[in-house]
Amino acid sequence: MPIIPRKPAARPTSEVVFPKEWTRFFDELATSYVKSTYAPDPRWAHKPFGREDVGFFSKGIRQLSELFTDGRPHQLPDYCRDPKNRSSYLLYFLPLQAAKIYALVTSRPLAMQALAAHAETQGRLVLWDLGAGPATASIGTLLALVSNPSIRARIQKLPIEVHLWDINAKILEDGAQLLLLLCDALRFAVPEIHTHVRPWRQSLTQPGKASDSRPGLILMGHVLNEEKSHRTHTAAPGSPGDPLLLSPWIERISHSKKGEGAGILIVEPAFKRSSQLLSAVRDAALESGAVPSNASAFWGPCPHGGRCPLSRGKDWCHFSVRAPVPGKWFKELSRLLSEEREWLKYSYLWISAPTAPAPLPETGMKLVISDSLMRRGSREAMHLLCAPEQPIRIKIAAARNRLHRGDWFRK
Repeated sequence: MPIIPRKPAARPTSEVVFPKEWTRFFDELATSYVKSTYAPDPRWAHKPFGREDVGFFSKGIRQLSELFTDGRPHQLPDYCRDPKNRSSYLLYFLPLQAAKIYALVTSRPLAMQALAAHAETQGRLVLWDLGAGPATASIGTLLALVSNPSIRARIQKLPIEVHLWDINAKILEDGAQLLLLLCDALRFAVPEIHTHVRPWRQSLTQPGKASDSRPGLILMGHVLNEEKSHRTHTAAPGSPGDPLLLSPWIERISHSKKGEGAGILIVEPAFKRSSQLLSAVRDAALESGAVPSNASAFWGPCPHGGRCPLSRGKDWCHFSVRAPVPGKWFKELSRLLSEEREWLKYSYLWISAPTAPAPLPETGMKLVISDSLMRRGSREAMHLLCAPEQPIRIKIAAARNRLHRGDWFRK
């Protein structure tokens, strides 16, 4: 049967649209907070953020950027201890990583509806942000929710409760303050923010309201990638990078009263080792029974409930989406770093909640998990398709090839 490419309703390579509130928050509120909190000279701490500030803070951003590369040391230092690093992260990496969360959440409107429905049932919107840093994932999620008018109308007047876990108290304080500024700008009620200065793995044993709250969405942004281990699927059993350690945690979340709403969203860089670790986490969760072996257990990326074919080998599961992150100062800093950010790249795993399973993919639809694998001079392009155990390889005439990683097509 011939292969007929089919353009889906929301193609992953289409451009992400950001709300106007995004620019105001990151261009005005976040920059003002950084300058008033981290300016070394109190005489200019409350002056408007300007180009001279871009030059001053860009040095720290460049150093932090080098630390975050894929060739970094396996033992990532606690960079949040240094005020220079914290201010650099808030100005540049916060909007960059929040944009990834925003792009993923907005790409799943049914998951957003599940989150809104859970909030209405509970009488409040509850988010858990594990390894939160400055509440990056929570900020991206809230901005995603207000970008959808119908979702915004459903949650606008509800109380908001956010729980942030991180081992660094200072970066959590930054996150709490930024969430207050954001909710005020979005005209939400004043949020109830709980900061937990302890490892994220203790989120189920933390006494008090954290144990009793029923999150509508659990977020983990660039957390596994920063575990203090080798961070591969071959990590030693019992080490922080061992994917099996996540299975009991996922099982307790998925099968307890907390397994509601939009489930668990884990986002990692598009690096090979962190992406394959996510695949290993997914496989371990399936094998242990933490999640059921069917496609409805995942909002993405895999459209099946079998083993991931890319947990090992030379390829890995990652995606990119065109998303010129808005903001005058973000663009200025990007130019100084010689990094024009037109595309967001990430790997992710989104586990659905038992009470709100993800819809099954249309019959015959397959997910493309590679860009064109075409040899020079060849008249045929080859792509890998997501399937249990082993990816499917298909060939398409080069002249007809319009497929990209993350596209869907019907066979």
